[in-house]
Amino acid sequence: MIMMLKTAVREESDSRAGAWPGALRRPWRTAAITAGALCLLALFARIMTYPLQHDEQFYVSAGVLFGDYPLYSGIGFTHLPNIALLYAGAFALFGDTHYLLIGRLLTAAAWIATIAALWLIARAYVRSALIGGLMLALLVLNPMFLNATGMTATNNFLPVPFMLFGLFLFLRAADRSGPSPVLALASGFLLAVAAGFKANYVVLLIPFGVAALLVPPDLPLRNRLTRVALPLLIGGIIGGLPSIVYALADPEGFIAHVFSAHRGPQLAYWAAHPDPADPKVIGIAGKLLLTHRLWLSGVPMLMLVLLLSFVAIAVVRRETLAVRWPHLLVASLATFGTVISFAPSPSFPQYFTPPLPFAIVLIGLLFSALDTPGRNLAWPLVAAVLVLTVVTGAPLLLPSLAGVTNASGWTGFRVARDGAAITALMKERGVDGPVATLSPIHVEEGHLPVYPHFALGQFQVRAAQWVPANERRHYDYFVTPDEIPAMLRARPPAAILTGMEGKTDAALDAFARERGYRMVPLSLRKVEDADSVRLYVSR
Repeated sequence: MIMMLKTAVREESDSRAGAWPGALRRPWRTAAITAGALCLLALFARIMTYPLQHDEQFYVSAGVLFGDYPLYSGIGFTHLPNIALLYAGAFALFGDTHYLLIGRLLTAAAWIATIAALWLIARAYVRSALIGGLMLALLVLNPMFLNATGMTATNNFLPVPFMLFGLFLFLRAADRSGPSPVLALASGFLLAVAAGFKANYVVLLIPFGVAALLVPPDLPLRNRLTRVALPLLIGGIIGGLPSIVYALADPEGFIAHVFSAHRGPQLAYWAAHPDPADPKVIGIAGKLLLTHRLWLSGVPMLMLVLLLSFVAIAVVRRETLAVRWPHLLVASLATFGTVISFAPSPSFPQYFTPPLPFAIVLIGLLFSALDTPGRNLAWPLVAAVLVLTVVTGAPLLLPSLAGVTNASGWTGFRVARDGAAITALMKERGVDGPVATLSPIHVEEGHLPVYPHFALGQFQVRAAQWVPANERRHYDYFVTPDEIPAMLRARPPAAILTGMEGKTDAALDAFARERGYRMVPLSLRKVEDADSVRLYVSR
C-alpha cells in the first residue's frame, strides 16, 4: 500500500495543475474506486446492522405518531420538527411497516449525499484526486462517525449533507464576478433545512449571513444585497418554514419544548440520578477532558495535524498560501462548530462532531491554496495521514461487510419481526389493547397502540417531575413516574413491555407485579441494553 501511495503521489505531483481526470493513472484509479466501493458497502452494512439505540425510540416514534397526536403538545417532541416530518413523510410513502429500517435507509442516503457533496467541493476547489480521496477517507473512516452518531436513525448525521450542499451552492453562487441569485436561494433553503433538524446548527448560519454581505468583494454592497444576501434570506425562510410555522402557532409551547426542556428538567434529572459507572459530563472542565479524548486522538487528531502542517508550510515559505474568502468562511464554520459542541449539557460524543465536516473541507481548500513547492512539501505528510486514516478506521468498518448479504439479520428487519412476534404472543393469550412501555419501537412495529404519555420513550417521563408548573400546560399527556400507577389504573394496559430502559422502567415493573400481570421473558436481538426484556400480559 505504501508503494502504491508513493507512486500515486509522484504521478499527481507530476501532473498538470487542474488536470483532475489525469491526476492518477488508470490502475491507481481502479484500485481507489474498488477500495471506495468496499468502504461504501461496509458503511451501508454497518448502518443496517448497528444495534437499536435509545435515541431511536424517540426520533423514529415521532415520525410514526406524527399524524395521530400534535408533535409538541401531544407527544412532547423536544427538537425542531424536520426529522419528525421527514420520517412521517417516508413512512407515508413507503408504508406503515419496518419503521426502523426506513429510518436507517434515510441515514444511509444522508451518507451518500454527504460523500457526493464533499466530492463536488473537491472537484471544484481542490482539483486533486488524491486530496479528494483523502477528504472522503477522513469522513468515511472516522470512528467519531462510525458509532451511534452516524449509524442510527437520529438527528445527529442528517443535517450534514444539507449543510455541505448548502456550502457548495453558496460558494458557487458568490465566488464569481456575477453572483447567481438562484444558487444563493437554493443554498439558503438547504442551510435552513439542515438547521431544522438540529437547533444547534442555527448558529452555523451566522457565517453565511456575514459572508453574504461581504462577497463577492469586488461588487458594490447594493449588488451583494440583491444578488446574494436577499436570495439567501428568502431561501432560508422557505427552508425554515416548518420551524417557523410551529413557533408562530404556539410560541410559549415551542420554547418550552425545544429549549426549556433541555435545560432545567434534563439537567435536574442527571443531577438527581448520578451514575458512578458512567458519570455524565456537565461542567466545562469535564467537557474539555472529553474533547481531549475525542479530538486529540485517532482520525480527528490526524486532521488537526494536517491543518497545522499546511499553515506551518505557508508560514515557513511565506506567501505560499493564497487565502481567499472561501477559506475564511469554511474556517469560521469549523470554529462555530467547535463552539456549539460545548453548548449542550450533559455532553455526549455525538455533540462534538459538527466541526469535523468543515475541517475536512478546510483541509482540501488549504492544500489547494498552496503553491507547487508548498504542495511538494505536503505530499509525504498527506500520504502518511491517508495510510494512518485507513489503519485507524478500516478495522472498525470493514468487518461489517459480512452483513451486506444477510438482510434477515439487519436491525430493522429483526426489530420488525420481534414486534410482530409480540403482537402474535398477545393474540395467542387473548389480550387486546394498548401496551405500556418506554421502548415503543417494537410495539409500533407490531402495530399495537401505545400510550401518548410514553410515546417517545423514557426521555419525557424521567424528567417530568422537574418541568416547572407553569410549563406543564403545554403537555396534553403529562405524567411523572410517581403518577404512572394511577394513570394505568384508570386505563389498564393489555400488556407492559420493560427491560430496555434500566431504572426508568421501575414504575411499570412495579405496576405489573402489583396488578398480577403474567411475565413472559423475551429475547430481543440487535437492541442496546436488552439483556433482560420482560413482557407482562394481563391475566
